[in-house]
Amino acid sequence: MNDYALDPQLTRDETTEVIEGLVTGWSIPEEIPQGISTIVIPDSECPIGARFGARALHTLVLRSRPRTLVVLSSGPVSKPYMQSMGQVETALGSCSVDERLSARLATRLEGHLEVVKELEENFSALQRLTPLLCQVLAPGCRFVPWVVPEKVADPQEYIQLGIQLGQALAEEQGACVVAGLSLPQRSQAGTDSEVTGDATIIRYLLDPEPERFFESSLLAKIQDTAPMLVALGQARERQGLKGYLLEHGEVESSDSRWGAASLVI
Repeated sequence: MNDYALDPQLTRDETTEVIEGLVTGWSIPEEIPQGISTIVIPDSECPIGARFGARALHTLVLRSRPRTLVVLSSGPVSKPYMQSMGQVETALGSCSVDERLSARLATRLEGHLEVVKELEENFSALQRLTPLLCQVLAPGCRFVPWVVPEKVADPQEYIQLGIQLGQALAEEQGACVVAGLSLPQRSQAGTDSEVTGDATIIRYLLDPEPERFFESSLLAKIQDTAPMLVALGQARERQGLKGYLLEHGEVESSDSRWGAASLVI
């Protein structure tokens, strides 16, 4: 099944009911501390991807009460892009871009970040799904959408960008990060070797080590690592030294299956 979890044909009330259902019965693990700054979720709108995203976001809301989310996804760009103004449209209405924080980041990261008024609509499932979930789970939350390149030549470039982002966000109250994670494609449903391959990558998110995360991803033939390199760099800069696994499974896209996980740092 690879249908969207949130059908565009649903009414507002039906969409709200579906989102509420994604977190019904979800209990946050007791070991997750207050003050987490980062959630890691699949860049997917399939039912499992939406459930992972909703539960991770719900965990972030209850532990950190975010005011602004910097949403990191990848796309066909040559350098990082940031939307600096306007609205993000969802089936439940508009969400505001945090123009004040965007302006600060544009100044702090000048030369490392291309600033645009709006992103192309087809860039990423994550950029569509996160604001929609927030309409129900974190109403009033604002956004700073980022799109980074799909392929990474120099991982240190993105780790350093994350460190600079972390320095800026450390001065903000309620500023958190949502990052899309890619895990290996499945040849068949969840064989032991494939689950082990996922675990090899996830371990460097639970004990955040961006360099080793990059190396293990390359060994698994994953090139889409830039969102996580930025996220790990900023998390470490903000003293995010431990990750917590929420869920692990699979997502579907275009009749293909991929490993998937949700974590908080």
